Amino acid sequence: MRLIKSISRAGGKINEDYILHNDYNYVLLLDGASGLQNNLIHNSDTEDASTDAQWFVEEFARLIMCYVDSITPAKDLVKKCISELKQEYNNLLKGKEHNLSVFEPSASMAFIKRTGGIIELLILGDITVIIKGRNNEVSVFFDDSVQALDNKALTVAKIVAAEQQLNVCDAMSHGSVRTILEQNRSRKNSGSEGGYWVLGLQEDAVDHAIYQQLNE
Repeated sequence: MRLIKSISRAGGKINEDYILHNDYNYVLLLDGASGLQNNLIHNSDTEDASTDAQWFVEEFARLIMCYVDSITPAKDLVKKCISELKQEYNNLLKGKEHNLSVFEPSASMAFIKRTGGIIELLILGDITVIIKGRNNEVSVFFDDSVQALDNKALTVAKIVAAEQQLNVCDAMSHGSVRTILEQNRSRKNSGSEGGYWVLGLQEDAVDHAIYQQLNE
């Protein structure tokens, strides 16, 4: 596996993306998302600006790097890292009031891991992976459940922006849009109608990931 080029553009003033790779056996791509309310771990207004999502992706990547050589199946590896990350997060939140569905950071993830002659692909969230095989056959892997919910919020934000002469980014903070975003976030890692699965603090999300085994 060889990383040819990486481009990461922050969606806000702080970049919550993370790329970790080893030329021989794995590539990890994370697109972080902070909770909808104030950060609980970090204050993004301080000089060393950071967000809960930035902490989340950096710590998850660190755990992957620690265990990638000792835990073979990709699903078991990701579950182990989630378990330890959840413990770290809960320790940091001791004594703080929070609503997990609103405050909890998460991320979309694409993880490609080579073990011997087998390549495992694991996707949670709305990252697209395109694979071209030796026979030039192209396969596209993508979960559109998150995108469908985001599009609903974006449609309302565009209406609010037009009515109140705002840009779309500012309109995302409007009450009607925030209500939709909070409703969407409450469906995270849930098997309920309209639910979706991302990398969060729930190990069972891994069982709902897009998963493929590919011959090298």
